[in-house]
Amino acid sequence: MSDGSGGLMTVERERLESQLEYLDAPALRRLVLSAAGEFPGIVRWILTAVHTEIHSSAPGTPASCRPGCVPRIDVPAFQRSARALFRGLGWDLAASAAAATESLVEQIRPYVEAGEGRVALQLLAAAVVAIAEPIDDLDDSDGAYYDGISSLGEVLAEAALCADVTPQDREDWQAETEEVLSALGNYGYDSALEMGLQAITEGWEDPAVVAALRGDPILDPAASTEAGPLDGRSGADAASLVRLRLHVLERQERWTESLNLSHALGARFEHAWLLLRQDRPQEALDYSRAYFTRPDEALLLAQAFAASGAADAAIQIGLEGLRRPFAPRIGIELARWLRDFATAYQVPAAALEAGVALVQETVLFDNYVWVEAQAGDQWDALRVQILEAVRNVPYPKEELAKILLYERLYEEAIELANTSRAPELVASVVDGVRETHSDWAIAACRYQFNQIADPGRSKYYPAAADWVRRIRGILGATDRMAEWGPLVGELITTHVRKRSLRPLLEALR
Repeated sequence: MSDGSGGLMTVERERLESQLEYLDAPALRRLVLSAAGEFPGIVRWILTAVHTEIHSSAPGTPASCRPGCVPRIDVPAFQRSARALFRGLGWDLAASAAAATESLVEQIRPYVEAGEGRVALQLLAAAVVAIAEPIDDLDDSDGAYYDGISSLGEVLAEAALCADVTPQDREDWQAETEEVLSALGNYGYDSALEMGLQAITEGWEDPAVVAALRGDPILDPAASTEAGPLDGRSGADAASLVRLRLHVLERQERWTESLNLSHALGARFEHAWLLLRQDRPQEALDYSRAYFTRPDEALLLAQAFAASGAADAAIQIGLEGLRRPFAPRIGIELARWLRDFATAYQVPAAALEAGVALVQETVLFDNYVWVEAQAGDQWDALRVQILEAVRNVPYPKEELAKILLYERLYEEAIELANTSRAPELVASVVDGVRETHSDWAIAACRYQFNQIADPGRSKYYPAAADWVRRIRGILGATDRMAEWGPLVGELITTHVRKRSLRPLLEALR
């Protein structure tokens, strides 16, 4: 229910706006400073707003720019506002400093994306000076500030690789920031910038990079064991830097060099993706068959094929990934994705194959009945295959019990419960066989009850009573209620001294 304050605030705002038109710049400055002195809590907000305004609406720049167009920026003004931003941090220094760093990153990133690397490096030099302001005073035990500086390091790396940046530009940047980087190093923050510093050092002139751009093999793609690039060289975030180089080359549409680099450095997924980007799906498929061996790698590539519109190829590579040998449970995500994707694209054979793989990996009852519903006249053969597979999976036993009970394999379910003795599993099997194997079900309930009652685990007496209640249900379902009175009487007599258990049992008479 509104109290009308929103309308009042609107009127007051309009009145304020009309009055501000009569103030010149010096008067506005005095007004802002006066407000900051009167209400210290708004200082942080003012600093952030001013910093954003400085390089989001530079004079003479249109409010909206086409892609690649960035506003002009006053670098000295940016330097001042960046340092001021870090001098007005809130009470939680680490979190405030991390937020301020992210603000700087978001202001610099458009210049990098527009290819204005030299401008970006100037802004990054100012940012590095600014981020060193609070390091003597903050507690960054949770790593929030470190993560923020890492984001700055990524932008630095991309800026260093922009086409307009020369080796001399990078050398000048290093000289300008040497002292402050040393100060950051005293607290370990230089490692957060390491990817950027590596790019500053190497540029595009590093001999290994030059060789890779020519297509000379640096790392055999077949030797890679991870889904992603491994350049085999020293330095933190080496794989991320390879990806970043590829991103820069792709943005500059240097396709041949990007393919050479990805292949030479063993960036298997990126190489296949670049082939797809150039509308070369068959080459991407052939490449993936040659070098992708793990289901998680196949999943990444299949999703890339799907995103590019090559649904048939996505399903094909997904199936080939599932058909290769792999460690238990590593293929779950691929199987789940492929089952759902093939179902959506109405390729039932592929969906069924993926569904079978999924249930054999997960042993989930819902996945089991999904396969049964889709299998049609293939179900009898698949049922034997799946049951043989899931019996050998060590977990989850509760889901295996559901499958065994569903298939009326009661003796196997009972053996599973006897081996496990886990209360949830035993309860599931007891409920499933209480009419066909009532003696075992009653004995199993008494065993669980005794495990609680005999040692006097009073905290679990309500659970013990539930097991007795379950016995009553079994006797009622099998027309044996005549046994109930003597049984519950025996339990009460046995545990008559347990004052908190006895009332629970008597309530069940």
